Amino acid sequence: MATFVNIKPEAAIYNGIIADTTLTAKLATYKTKPAVFFSLKVPEDASYPYIWSPGRVATSITDTKQCIGESFLMDLFVVMEDTGSLALLQEITRKLKAALHRKDLTLTGGNQVLCLVSGPVPAPLAETLVGTILTLEYQFSELN
Repeated sequence: MATFVNIKPEAAIYNGIIADTTLTAKLATYKTKPAVFFSLKVPEDASYPYIWSPGRVATSITDTKQCIGESFLMDLFVVMEDTGSLALLQEITRKLKAALHRKDLTLTGGNQVLCLVSGPVPAPLAETLVGTILTLEYQFSELN
């Protein structure tokens, strides 16, 4: 039986994002990869636009006779420089939502139960930047 330690839902989410080449073509690159960051901070030398998640916002555990599971909320920020037009920001946000909402992502060591995306809402950023926030709700359980 798998344990939560070796189940990596963030990797499944990341892979779901970068698998959409029409989405990643709209993003900057960072060290030859699409500018998608799952870390507390975005690298200082990262270019715009990028997708960023600082991590889980809320987490809960489900423990039943049948299985143990976990659910969490994660915010995904789309960030770019303010060019006076929101067209690219809106396009990236729509593509990001479509890449994850109700998609069956490949989760190693566990069973995905749910992947829902809500939003977008405006992101509070510095004056020279614009952005949106999507909130992902993800649920998974250990393999039986």
